Amino acid sequence: MESNRFAYWKGYLQIRIKSGCPERFFNICASKNIRIWEIHSVGEEYEGFILIRDFKKLLSVVRKTSTKLSIRNRCGFPFFLRNCRKRKGYVIGFLFFFFILYYSSCHIWEIHMEGNRIYSNDILMDYLKTCGVVSGMKKSKVSCPEIERLLRNQYEDITWVSASIAGSRLFIRIQENTDIEFYYEENPAAADLIADHDAVITSIITRSGTPLVKKGDEVKKGDILVSSEVVIFDDFGSEMRREYVQADADILGEVLYSYQDRQAYLYEYKQYTGNETNGYAVTFGNKRLFLWVLPVQYEAFDCVSDLSEIRLGANFYLPISLEKWYYKEYAVYQGEYSKEEAEQILLERKNQNFQNFIEKGLQIIKNDVKIAIEKNEAVASGTVVVQQKIGARIGQNSTEYREEHSFEGTEESFQKIE
Repeated sequence: MESNRFAYWKGYLQIRIKSGCPERFFNICASKNIRIWEIHSVGEEYEGFILIRDFKKLLSVVRKTSTKLSIRNRCGFPFFLRNCRKRKGYVIGFLFFFFILYYSSCHIWEIHMEGNRIYSNDILMDYLKTCGVVSGMKKSKVSCPEIERLLRNQYEDITWVSASIAGSRLFIRIQENTDIEFYYEENPAAADLIADHDAVITSIITRSGTPLVKKGDEVKKGDILVSSEVVIFDDFGSEMRREYVQADADILGEVLYSYQDRQAYLYEYKQYTGNETNGYAVTFGNKRLFLWVLPVQYEAFDCVSDLSEIRLGANFYLPISLEKWYYKEYAVYQGEYSKEEAEQILLERKNQNFQNFIEKGLQIIKNDVKIAIEKNEAVASGTVVVQQKIGARIGQNSTEYREEHSFEGTEESFQKIE
């Protein structure tokens, strides 16, 4: 069979030969250029393979040599096509499979993002959706340079964007500016720097404007810390003129907050019973078809789905995915913490809150939080002195201030004392 490379596409037969003089039969075939390969004996007979076109020439040789010839098997592409005519469902399925492959190769089925930290995938995907960039869109309608331009213009913290297509996936790689910097107008409007908290000033470094407070001063919310008015004196100490600038300074102050947290002794928890019902679904693009879902008879249950995307290779995703749904029954029970356990829970939450503030660059100067054991609950309460940046410009929107200026509302357990 290997003697003819194109035998499969031309079609060939497996034949059995019975002749009283096989040597004469094969010699005549050779003289007429009739090729028979992989000849082997089967008892007193012989078997081999022959092309369809040579089989027609073989009939005259059979009559001349009184040879009996039988066809054992039909092989090759021509016979495959003839068999397909009898199996229309097989042919339709075969053609439909290639249609799905072609259709999938012309669309984007997954949008993959990398490098984004400030903006979540949901935020970026929602914005791209408003711009018409969605899963399932045609590749011909995807403009990678346009996607890069849209993201850079929409989000100031995104400094670099690269969009590329691989298979049926759209890759968007993002680089963000994690260093928070604030730029002011070249000719800023005059503005005073005022206190946004009641505080005791611990440090002040003025860059522009006239400082009105110094280290150790107590200030109230709304007091002017740095004035926008700057008096210009001549060499003799006489006032020449007054200029008005946008006040700017780094000011640290100690701010007093109240802390309160509670933990009840009684609590509820859920425990799975082991009863489970499964459901199955197939997703075509954005359409979901449930194949098998039984009515859920549980009073309380959790629903979890396991999604399996079908893909060919690493980047060629098909618009078909399989889902398996798990409905797990659970029962709700009531538990009770001991006083020691409730106290430990409050202590761990307090330590975690303080650690979060430290990670944000805030310094806890004094911690006067105590835990009291009461009849039905444990209560953590007290005051905390925090050193933080203070100061806000009059008339400026709070989103334009430095993030470090605001500490209020960071944790529910903290409340600023006015």
